[in-house]
Order: sequence, then structure tokens, then C-alpha cells
Amino acid sequence: MTCISATPALGLVLAKFFAVGSRGLIWSAAFYRATVVMVQAAGTAVGDFFAQRDMMGLALSTATSGLAFVVLLVVWNRRCARSVS
Repeated sequence: MTCISATPALGLVLAKFFAVGSRGLIWSAAFYRATVVMVQAAGTAVGDFFAQRDMMGLALSTATSGLAFVVLLVVWNRRCARSVS
């Protein structure tokens, strides 16, 4: 499977994992580990896709990934803060 076909395929599988996990199954150790493996596989496929297409250089790709990570942390933190209060 090439990275062009692997990227959407793994993305769809990962979306299913997130949908199932949002219903509480994420607390199962086996499901948690399987989700971590899927995140790593999908992340690798997406990274390879961008690398092969010369869409972004290393610096821009790193900055974009870092920004996305920080945004997700801020959103998650705000969501947790609202659910506590």
C-alpha cells in the first residue's frame, strides 16, 4: 500500500477508533494500546505523504505540527476546565 492510499485508509480507521473510544471503551488497556498504535501508523503515513510530495519543508512541517499540538492541548484544557466547573 502506498502512502497515498495508506493515509486516508488509516485516517478512517483511526476516526473509527476515536468514535468508539469516545463511548468509554478507551479505558480498556487493549483498546488504548491499539489506539496508540493506530495514531503512530496514521501519523507516519501522513508524514510520509507530505515528505514525498515536497509539500512542506522540514522547518514548516515541524512548526505546523507543533502548532497543531499546542492548539489541541489548549482546546482540551478548556474543555476539561468547563467540565470540572
